[in-house]
Amino acid sequence: MKLLKRISNLVTANINNLLDQAEDPEVMIKQIIRDMEESIIELRRETVRAVAREKQLEKQIITTEDQAADFAKKATIALEQKNEALAKNMLAKKITTEKRKQCIGREPEMAKATSAAMKHDSQKTEDQVQVARQKKEELIRRKRAADAKMHTQGIRRKSIEAMQTIAASIASFDGSAMTLESYE
Repeated sequence: MKLLKRISNLVTANINNLLDQAEDPEVMIKQIIRDMEESIIELRRETVRAVAREKQLEKQIITTEDQAADFAKKATIALEQKNEALAKNMLAKKITTEKRKQCIGREPEMAKATSAAMKHDSQKTEDQVQVARQKKEELIRRKRAADAKMHTQGIRRKSIEAMQTIAASIASFDGSAMTLESYE
């Protein structure tokens, strides 16, 4: 049992190590920004839908008010013509229309609040993307500077090793020359 657990841990560690080596911070940051931009696009779509819903509800209220006024006017005309049944029918329709208006009446306020919140969220997310882009540029500059520094250190190390090799060769040559002189 312990052997299987150790093998599992070893495989997991090696996979994680490979993933860590394959991850390029620059690529990962760009992907995060792309994801944020996609969410902004979706948020804008939803904001447009919320604003459209708000406008639609406002139009429904205006239409309902117009219908109620029209039914009241028709009821008045029916009473003038001594048609009480038609007048009652028009007043009943007016009452029904006013009840529908009251039901709809609260929705535009909620739709306005929703669309305002979505506009605010959209702006906030866009600001966050701008900050992320600036950080991305800074991190890319820092990464490239670190890469250049590592490259320079590698070249310097190779130069030092070459100098040490040359120095060792010269020392060995001097030793050979002294041995040759002693034989002479």
